[in-house]
Order: sequence, then structure tokens, then C-alpha cells
Amino acid sequence: MAATDPQPANAKGLLAELKRDPKRAVVLAVLGAVLLVIGGRLLLQQLGSPRTGAAAQGPAGRAQDDPAHGKAPGDVWAKASQGAAQPKAPAARSLPLVRDIFTPNPTFFPPHRPAPAAATAKVVDDPEARLAAERRAALAQASSLVLQTTVVGATGTAIINGQVLRVGDTIGGFRVVEIASRSCTLAKGAVRVTLEMTN
Repeated sequence: MAATDPQPANAKGLLAELKRDPKRAVVLAVLGAVLLVIGGRLLLQQLGSPRTGAAAQGPAGRAQDDPAHGKAPGDVWAKASQGAAQPKAPAARSLPLVRDIFTPNPTFFPPHRPAPAAATAKVVDDPEARLAAERRAALAQASSLVLQTTVVGATGTAIINGQVLRVGDTIGGFRVVEIASRSCTLAKGAVRVTLEMTN
């Protein structure tokens, strides 16, 4: 009777091939480890699912809460048996928000404070300033008046801008006050302007 070889010829050939090529041996070892891990998980899912219902049920037939995590003890394994890749840790209880995320941080975004209102100027009635302003306005208006000629006599006459005027007449808001041989004095309010002939 011939002695039987414990390893078949194919296994010897495979071992010899792996000894010649160590890279193949490493790849096969990794694949084998992955298969073991997947098979172990599937086995745990199969074994854990029947116990989930029994462990989670209390005497009244409802799930009892775990006071430490707020979940039933079998919830983790129940999720794994429903197709999850691995059991997940129970979710921590949510804490109340300390700060609203839509409110800007005052360190980086200081609140807008309106600029202080400018002090309103107090109006003081200054007679000298008012007289100076009236004088400037009167001189600006009088610059458009040209004295062309004067006639001195019992009733003096002056021709300004082609208009014949006597003492007391008005032109452009000015009243004729005095007519001299080569000049004419006009008044507007408290301001007096003297026009002189240019030729």
C-alpha cells in the first residue's frame, strides 16, 4: 500500500511558487487577512442580530434606555445588522449652543457706533459782520454800473448805463445820493458806493 501524501501536488506547487516569488506571497497573505476580517464581521452580524431584540426588550416588551448614553443597549448591534459596515458608537447628547454662529464676534467685528454729531454753530448777530457782507454784495452789484457823464447845476443829472438820473432816483437797487462834477454817489441800505467817470 502506498503512503499517502498529506499535501496534494497542487499545494506543493503553490508553496514552491510562493518561495520563488515573495511579492506574490505577501499579496496572498494580505488578501487572506482581508477575507478573514470580512468573514468575522459577517459572522458577528449574524450572531449579534438575534440577541439584539431580546437584550433590548424589557419586561413590558419595550426598549429600556441606557442612562449613560440615552440609547437602548442593543441599538448599536441593531444598526449593524441592518447593513451598516461596522457598529457605530452611540451619539453623544447635544449640548446647548453657547454662542449664536450668526452673531459676529465683537473682537473681530466691533459694533457700529455712529459718529458724534457735529456741534451746531450758534448764530450770533454781529452788526459789523453783517455790514461787511452787505458791503461786499453791494460792491459786486455796483461793478456792473458805469457812470458815463454828469451835469452839475441846480438839479444835478447823471447818466449811468445810458439812463438819466437825478438825486433820489434808483437804478439796480441803488439810490442816487449825490452828483458831483466827475462822480456820483449811490446808496444801498447802509452801504455807499461812489462811481467815477473813466474818461
